[in-house]
Amino acid sequence: MSGLKPGITIADVGAGTGYFSNLLAEHAATVYALDSEPNMVRYMEKRFSDEQKNNVVVGLSKVDNPCLPEQVDIVFLANVYRFIQQRDCFLSQLFQQIDQNTEVVIVDLDSEQIEVTVDVVMREVERAGFSVHFCNRDKCPSHYILKLRKT
Repeated sequence: MSGLKPGITIADVGAGTGYFSNLLAEHAATVYALDSEPNMVRYMEKRFSDEQKNNVVVGLSKVDNPCLPEQVDIVFLANVYRFIQQRDCFLSQLFQQIDQNTEVVIVDLDSEQIEVTVDVVMREVERAGFSVHFCNRDKCPSHYILKLRKT
């Protein structure tokens, strides 16, 4: 990700067990580990308390709303976009909750066997008002990487 500098704030949406949140915490001032599944939120609260990661803030999101804190530099969604059922609503909320300088990074499975292909994702995010300023299908095996900004 571009912009991984000390002092940045990252929201890991769909954080699950906190795998990426833990890695991102090594490079950010604050990481918001957000998930819509209460059991995952409880798991991460215990995990980051036990690991004494003071810069990871765990929170509950909603299936149709990322529930971002006020100011984030990067929103990171890894292997979660294809599972979002109400993507139009989710993207609308995401668009409202970020500013012009926030970068949204989506990493997900790149396969013709799944319903939500990278082409579908690009159409949906552009319809929601985002512009895709980076797309790579080669750097991460079997995955694509998209970087978005508000138009």
